[in-house]
Amino acid sequence: MPRTYHPDVSTPRPLPTPVKALLGAGVAAALLAALEGGLRLLRVPGSGLYAGDPAWVWTLRPDLDQEVPGPAGPFRVQTNALGLRGDPPPAVGPWTLALGCSTTFGWGVETDEAWPARLEHIIGSPVVNAGVPGWSTAQAMRGAGPWLDLGPSRVILAFGVRDAWPAHRTDAAARPTHPLLRSNLVRLFRGLVGQEPGRQHATPLPPETGTWRVAPADFKRNMQDLIDRAGDAQVVLLWFPQQKPRTPWRKALEELGPVLAPDLPASAFFEDDPVHLSPAGHAALADFVARGLSGTAAPAP
Repeated sequence: MPRTYHPDVSTPRPLPTPVKALLGAGVAAALLAALEGGLRLLRVPGSGLYAGDPAWVWTLRPDLDQEVPGPAGPFRVQTNALGLRGDPPPAVGPWTLALGCSTTFGWGVETDEAWPARLEHIIGSPVVNAGVPGWSTAQAMRGAGPWLDLGPSRVILAFGVRDAWPAHRTDAAARPTHPLLRSNLVRLFRGLVGQEPGRQHATPLPPETGTWRVAPADFKRNMQDLIDRAGDAQVVLLWFPQQKPRTPWRKALEELGPVLAPDLPASAFFEDDPVHLSPAGHAALADFVARGLSGTAAPAP
């Protein structure tokens, strides 16, 4: 029987380095895609309070009904289909848009305890709460247009708190986040390190940094632009009460027109949160604003 000969099997040639790099990248991409898909399937992380880009502009998610921790205990966050706290604008009739940050939103208090809701009760006309936690005038410039376009008869601009906070960079220097960096995987990481929208500006840097989120001159320009965008609506400038003076920003606001400037005591704020008003503080502010709208309240010295 004839012998069968087999050729020698030589050692496979190693893959070129570029090919190995491409294969490694492909495997890594597949693993990341699988992980992202699993997070979406499991809805991890949860949708949270915010939608949008934490580096550019964010809003509250529409149709929320969620309990969150606050400075004096849990409180409930409820939003309408527009992502605004409380009721949406009425279909007909005059109404007021209260535009600001968490101090207008009412961080730590219930919806009907925030000053826009209390103001509505006092004046007997709808007041829509368009406060978004973490917003400065820079975010308002980018995100408030759709609400201003709804046609309010009056707009109360209550900015200055977040604008005057120290930061690593100005809000004007921010750039939109790449879509890939807004994946569930990245959102999960941001949540773990406290960088979800609205929360990255919760703690200011020491004032020695010399950089502010919005410098006084830019604050003035942004406010003027918001005034212009309000169109035919009556615009009310509200200097939100603060325990730490922000004189340059207040002076910049006063150069634009009459300013409602209440002077509330420290007892009007939460004991463990000197930025946000307690329910009693919101009630006092609403009363002051109502008297200001009727022409019976003068700015505090």
